[in-house]
Amino acid sequence: MAKEVKETKEYKYEMRNLKAKDVFAMSKILKKMNIKNDLDPTGKTQAQFGQEFFMTILENIGNAEDEFNAFFADLVGISKEEFAELGFDEVFEILEQFKEQDGIKRFLQLLK
Repeated sequence: MAKEVKETKEYKYEMRNLKAKDVFAMSKILKKMNIKNDLDPTGKTQAQFGQEFFMTILENIGNAEDEFNAFFADLVGISKEEFAELGFDEVFEILEQFKEQDGIKRFLQLLK
């Protein structure tokens, strides 16, 4: 019987797993963006909710730029200044990794 092989993507920046402290940081970001209560994962797949989440974040990112940069920089092990200077492709890659993390839907539900 063949084992199922999960293909892993290689990224320039590897994201660590989410921790309890990340809920508090993300909650502050969403509050500052004034969108904390706009996100409802009910009846959506993780992929659907992740897409909705990121579109909402992108629309409101200017309200919490420093916090956003600091949060995602911490997830990939760089400074917020380094994160702020990344190219769009690299930032998109990091956001994709965040969206693909196991349990991201549950993590985001904790923020409601």
